Amino acid sequence: MANQMRCPTHGLTTGCMICHHLRDGSDLGYYRVEVPPEVDFYETGLCEECDAMLWREEGWTDPLNDFADWKLFCRGCFEAVLEQHRLLGVGQHAPDDDEDEDA
Repeated sequence: MANQMRCPTHGLTTGCMICHHLRDGSDLGYYRVEVPPEVDFYETGLCEECDAMLWREEGWTDPLNDFADWKLFCRGCFEAVLEQHRLLGVGQHAPDDDEDEDA
């Protein structure tokens, strides 16, 4: 299976990405980016600040990646961190602009 990882606590699970604001903070608003199985990308949790930067940057850019300081978490650890925060919305991973040009 794609994006699998082994966690000492939760065993073999799907990997997920999470920003440092959610890892280090508490009671923050966050967005969850879900990914269809055919897309090679991790489900992601990002705080309001990272989401705002995603829109300003118009995509997943190096400045956003530096600001978010993404870390790979197993699904169980990801869910445990997100329980400490407030879900603001759920979205889908957008295709790269290059893929749109081919259509």
